[in-house]
Amino acid sequence: MRKVNIGLVGCGTVGSGVVQGLARNGALMGSRLGVELSLGGVAVRDTSKARPTRMPKRLITTDWEALVRDPKIDVVMELMGGTTTARKVVAEALKLGKPVITANKALISAHGESIFRQVEKNGGNLYYEAAVAGGIPIIKSLREGLSGNRIQRLYGILNGTCNYILTQMEAEGRDFEDILAEAQRMGYAEAEPSLDVDGFDAQHKAGIWPRWRMGFGSSRVRFLSRASGKSRRSTSSLRGVWATASSCSVSSKNWGTTCRLPCTRRWCRRDMCWPM
Repeated sequence: MRKVNIGLVGCGTVGSGVVQGLARNGALMGSRLGVELSLGGVAVRDTSKARPTRMPKRLITTDWEALVRDPKIDVVMELMGGTTTARKVVAEALKLGKPVITANKALISAHGESIFRQVEKNGGNLYYEAAVAGGIPIIKSLREGLSGNRIQRLYGILNGTCNYILTQMEAEGRDFEDILAEAQRMGYAEAEPSLDVDGFDAQHKAGIWPRWRMGFGSSRVRFLSRASGKSRRSTSSLRGVWATASSCSVSSKNWGTTCRLPCTRRWCRRDMCWPM
């Protein structure tokens, strides 16, 4: 059986989960795929940082370039987040012709077109299912299972942190700050939570939807301004829950409704869409 060595770049909450998943289910996944999955190395910013999973010290390095360029590494997983160094990691791996797996929705949303052009140029593979609702999964279902359908609208609750906070506020009547702190302790929210609670995480995920529909290598998505009727490049309207969660929770009780942070995308004709 062929051995596939995985080079993991980033070992925070998501990366540690991958390490644990490989330890727990690696043999099962390997038997289904017909290969032996092995963790070949892990690149991190700080080797002294405590992590929720144990790894042999010989696998840990701070030099992501050496890890990615190591000829023994067959697949690169980029799970570090951000768009600067992460973009370099992905670009380097693709240049070497190595398959790349990423859960980085900010990176795909911001630089997806240029990354996919590099994939086409070098003949590599980029797998980004985990970047948007990977637990469903949605990208593969839309791209393959529904490829012959004309999809006009997509609606979804895409941020688990906000969903957890709003659900707990509704069920237990507790304050936003209290539940946010609890979510941070449980690992549902980051220590710096603004990416989630201000709506940016959901916006990044929703930003991948129209690009999937039009294709990364084709014409870019344009937004039509409701006020002017003129086509313009823009992001959809953004509203998080930090400032509105408490008032929303109270209003929901008064009106007998539920407060959530949904994302919507609507397509009307060709590459024009109205932000909703």
